[in-house]
Order: sequence, then C-alpha cells, then structure tokens
Amino acid sequence: FNALALLVIARSTPKEMKDYSIILANTALNDMFEITLHLLLNSRLFLYGPIVAHMSDGPCQLVSAHFCVVLYECLHISIMQTCSLIAISFWYR
Repeated sequence: FNALALLVIARSTPKEMKDYSIILANTALNDMFEITLHLLLNSRLFLYGPIVAHMSDGPCQLVSAHFCVVLYECLHISIMQTCSLIAISFWYR
C-alpha cells in the first residue's frame, strides 16, 4: 500500500498540497523502511516483571549479532521519526 501511496503522491498531488505531500511521502518511505527492518529482525520481546529482554531471530543473525543490534537501533530511530512526522502533519493541517 505504501508503494501505491507514493505513486499517487508523485502523480496526482495538486500544487496547493505539494508541501504536505512531502510529509506524506516521507511517512510512506519510512514505513517501508520499518517493514524491511521488521522482516530482517523478526524480533521477540520477553517481559519478566520489570525486566524487558529482546531477541532477534531473523535473517540478520546470518551476518552477526552486532548487525542485529544496529538494525534494531535503526528501527527505533525510524519509529521516532514516524511519530514526529505524525505530530508535524497534524500541526500542518
């Protein structure tokens, strides 16, 4: 759906909405990036009282455990950017 959203944004955005379409396109690209990271990580979250543990069980393990940690941090940054874009889009409207 994100690829379709990008196609619609690129082809049929009116000039009055050009600034807002940049925010929408960035959100769609960011979502595609997050989906790719989720597929590479296949992460599991374990909760035991106040302790939170995370385990990656995806294809990133074929590279290294450190690579999985880096991808997980990229996922966190991407989620923070998505939350910021949502706040900005509500403010912009």
